[in-house]
Amino acid sequence: MAASKPEQVPLPSIGREVGDGTVVINDRCRVETRHGYRVVTVCGVVVASYACGDRMSEAHAIVNLVEQGFAKQSAVAIAFGCDERTVRRNQRRFESGGLVALGRPVGYPKGVARVPRSRVALVNDWKAEGVGHREIARRLGVSAKAARNLIRRLGWESPVAEQGALGFGAGDPNLSGSSATPTPNTPSSPPEPTESGPEHLPEGGDPNLSGSSATPAPKTPALPPEPAESGPECFAEGGDPNLSGCSDEPSLPTSLDRDPADRCLDRVLACLGMLDDAAPLFRSGTKVPSAGALLAIPALVDSGVFECAAEIYGSIGPAFYGLRTTVAMLLLMALMRIKRPEALKEHSPQALGRLLGLDRAPEVKTLRRKLARLATYGRAAELGRALAQRRVAARGHAMGFLYVAPGSGAATRR
Repeated sequence: MAASKPEQVPLPSIGREVGDGTVVINDRCRVETRHGYRVVTVCGVVVASYACGDRMSEAHAIVNLVEQGFAKQSAVAIAFGCDERTVRRNQRRFESGGLVALGRPVGYPKGVARVPRSRVALVNDWKAEGVGHREIARRLGVSAKAARNLIRRLGWESPVAEQGALGFGAGDPNLSGSSATPTPNTPSSPPEPTESGPEHLPEGGDPNLSGSSATPAPKTPALPPEPAESGPECFAEGGDPNLSGCSDEPSLPTSLDRDPADRCLDRVLACLGMLDDAAPLFRSGTKVPSAGALLAIPALVDSGVFECAAEIYGSIGPAFYGLRTTVAMLLLMALMRIKRPEALKEHSPQALGRLLGLDRAPEVKTLRRKLARLATYGRAAELGRALAQRRVAARGHAMGFLYVAPGSGAATRR
């Protein structure tokens, strides 16, 4: 009589607990968790032991099980409650950086955008409407810090509280508004409105001054204003000839700085949100690098590229390097055969700034931020169309046309 075969006990399925916190990986590998510690065994031999929550040790145990051939990626992923991509990612990290690379810090990975690119256009629209950082964060479902960093990366300047009294009102910024010394550490309040009229001014006073001094000035005869260079034909019909300039001409940019090599005042005004673009100030010098590129500036101005850019884009916000300076910098780069912003690292910012009439030219990070800001508008086609229409209107007789006959593959040039 043949001996009966012993009954085979079926092994528990992969990833199922068999009791006492033991999880089966395969027929020879198991993971046991007790009292806050975890032990990985292979054929009863302990190959790894670590405290629960030690992510680096757990990742190392996962890598060892797969690399030594004890278990497959799928079985290990099921037993440890992770995805197979996590197992493969840990293997790549261990191969490239060893055990240290497995200790990834807790938190959102650095360099990965929290907001998808599809919402960048929405953020630009909301900022253009004046929506605050916290409201944008609420709409996106992210923290206020993440929204603030995203807005800064898009090129939007941080909002600055409006300054109460800087003395740059209707008066001359070179004159002090009051001779009395202000009290330190006290918020300045706007002056109370007073009745305007010649009877309230002191004798010999100038009504163009922004404020009256505490001590009356000595009586001196007021000097008559110097005559303007523009003739009578410059004034509009019915205009006042006492005005200093024409109303049809746009106001030219001005600067409070006197030293072209030091534009600290204009930079302060740009930080306060009171300057859209720094005015160019040039100084004399010898051996200026690439000074020949300035010979093309009259032709560029005549082409209308600056006027068309101002009409299409308007403004890119309060900044020291505004729209006009950014466009001029890009045109000068094209004339100097600088193909990309990264190549600016090979040139001196001070030398390039002399070509722009500034103390320094925008560097790589600043220029790329300006380009990203202009790209978000999506108006490059409109700018090209405006320049083409201007060229056709000015030199339409010299334009050529290319006719392509459909299906023939031949082109007729005229």
